[in-house]
Parts: sequence; C-alpha cells; structure tokens
Amino acid sequence: MKVVIINGGAGVGKDLFCDLCDNFAHTYVCSSIDYVKSFARDIGWDGITKDEKTRKFLSDIKLLCTEYNDASMKMLEHCYSFYIKRDKKSESILFMMVREIPEVIKAKEIFNAKTLFITNSRVQQITSNMADANVAEYDYDYYINNEGTIDELTIKARDFVKTILGR
Repeated sequence: MKVVIINGGAGVGKDLFCDLCDNFAHTYVCSSIDYVKSFARDIGWDGITKDEKTRKFLSDIKLLCTEYNDASMKMLEHCYSFYIKRDKKSESILFMMVREIPEVIKAKEIFNAKTLFITNSRVQQITSNMADANVAEYDYDYYINNEGTIDELTIKARDFVKTILGR
C-alpha cells in the first residue's frame, strides 16, 4: 500500500480527486480532522456548516488536541494500521488528508508517504485559520491543478495513480 498525504485549500477538489483515483486503483481516505469533527458535533456543530467561523473553530480544536496528546497523528496511525491489515495489496493507495505543515512533515516521515497538493485558482483561499491559511507553504512532491473539466481531472487522476504505483 502506498500512502499519499493530500493537501490543498478548502473546496479545491481534494475529495473529488481521491474519488477519481479510485477508478484506477483501490483507494482509502482518512483525514486528520475526522475525530475533531466528531467531537465538534457532540458539542453542538451541525456537521454541515463549513463557513470561515466553523473552519476556525475546527482548526482551533485540532490544534489544542495536537498540543495535548498528538491526537491527530494517533488517529492517522490507527487509520494506517486498520487499512494495512485489511488490504496488503501493493496496488492500493491510502490518501491521508492533513492540513498543518508540521503534521504533513511528520506524517510523511512516519508513513514513508508522498505528498500531493491540489490547486484551483477559481476557489477563494480561506485565511481565517492557520490550517487553511498556510497549506501552500511546503514543497510537495506532486502538484495537481484542478481548473479544467472533470474529464481533464480524471486523466490527471489516472496518470497520478500510474506514477504512484509505478505502472
């Protein structure tokens, strides 16, 4: 199984890209913010709203949890262990969505991962929180521009899968 840490601004098409990659290889997706979203729902977030206020709220919770006990990295380790036991195929890709650059660096080392950044200049960058504001401040292994059609992005997904899996 290959691990790819995927990042990019809000709404640039990270989920869509992962979905398209699944047409060409078996893929899994986990996010370092999943546990934070669960906690936020428990304390009143509706689980749907993703305005700037909510994004800052989620980012702040995640930062506190990371500082307290590195919870997001533990969650990624759990996710990795779960999928590696479930699927030992070398033809699989585990996409890990990680926003904060220090965590991208740490996860890249822990999981021997490649990094991917999705761009889309048609989407306005969110800067109200540290996680969203700083996503581009890293030298990623791969960059995918999502400013074309769905067919163009599908071709990019196919080519990316070929590259990652060495086909």
